[in-house]
Amino acid sequence: MKTAILLLVLLFGIWLWKRNRVRHTKTPSEKPAKPNSEPNTMVSCLHCRIHFPQDEGALGVLGLYCSQAHRNAAGDRSPAP
Repeated sequence: MKTAILLLVLLFGIWLWKRNRVRHTKTPSEKPAKPNSEPNTMVSCLHCRIHFPQDEGALGVLGLYCSQAHRNAAGDRSPAP
């Protein structure tokens, strides 16, 4: 009988310890980063047809290119300011 009570007290102590441990690990961490309010517009390169965000392109007279090298390869030039 004494062993059974000791075992119950020991199991109750382990249960309390694990319960408190789980509560402490579930504390809120850093807030997730907010997504951009507007998604980027995707366009395709006039030279290789790859899609890329519009704000990362190289603007030419004929349109947008994925890089300045492709703008030059297509024979296009930078638009006048």
